[in-house]
Amino acid sequence: MFGRNAYVGLNGSFGAIKLGRNTTPWFVSMLLFNPLADSATFSPMFLHTYTTPPGSPVGNSVAGDTAWDNSVLYQSPGFGGLRFNAIYSTGETTGHRGKQNYGGNATYFNGNFGATLAVQRVAVNAPEFAAFGASYQMAYLAGASYDFKVVKLFGQYAQSDNNFNAQSRRRDKTVQVGASAPLGPGSLWPRGSARGRAERDHRLGASRHYDAGVRLSVLQAHRHVCRLAV
Repeated sequence: MFGRNAYVGLNGSFGAIKLGRNTTPWFVSMLLFNPLADSATFSPMFLHTYTTPPGSPVGNSVAGDTAWDNSVLYQSPGFGGLRFNAIYSTGETTGHRGKQNYGGNATYFNGNFGATLAVQRVAVNAPEFAAFGASYQMAYLAGASYDFKVVKLFGQYAQSDNNFNAQSRRRDKTVQVGASAPLGPGSLWPRGSARGRAERDHRLGASRHYDAGVRLSVLQAHRHVCRLAV
């Protein structure tokens, strides 16, 4: 019924507490340090982590959805340029201990510089790893950006560990670099990424965003994908 956020909550000097369906802090960190933000079509990091094109030999690397049901989200007030968020989602499965999702992130912005760290554990509603027999997944993300005014640079590293037992796991690693630069009345967004597992998936692309007025904007994009078995 709800594809995005649906919650009730309280906010004040202590921050904010929200109960219901909440966007995960891990997903927010990924968007904040991505030149193409939440584009599920052109953003390499989004495609590697949450979106699997039809017929692709490379599946999602991050388990669970971008928002969690039956969750409690805490958002801190700002401490200078530092903020942190924490989320917990119940498993609602009787007799299955450890079947919960939880995670958090920290973001820091000071002048032209920004950085983030995020982590989450997923054990509920995650067919991405359950199909392979894993019991839960740990996912980590680090990102940074710096605005030189003539160009803003972005970088991200994501890692997910699908844990089968104490001795067995499968690991995905994804790296993305990108930039945003003013170009006429719009912006140019070059970006590239590489992902490793049993196969390697490389993506290069560039997008041109043109502001055509208050109610209209145009996006031109090109993407090249290369997959190699290793």
